[in-house]
Amino acid sequence: MLGIYRSLPLLEGTDGEGLKWLRGINRYNAFNGKAPMELMLSGFEPELMDVRGYLLAKEYGGGTAPNEVDRNFKS
Repeated sequence: MLGIYRSLPLLEGTDGEGLKWLRGINRYNAFNGKAPMELMLSGFEPELMDVRGYLLAKEYGGGTAPNEVDRNFKS
């Protein structure tokens, strides 16, 4: 819970925007069209961890568009 709380202002800019995100419908697959808060209050730890995992991925660059270096990468 504390990790989720800590991540919200980093990703959304303010606590208010973070709370708005928590209450809003999310189309990300792990949320199945539900609000993240709905999953957090379900009483099931895996759903709480889905919210935390999503926020961690966003915090560390997951799910963002590739930058110039990534687009031009050759293996």
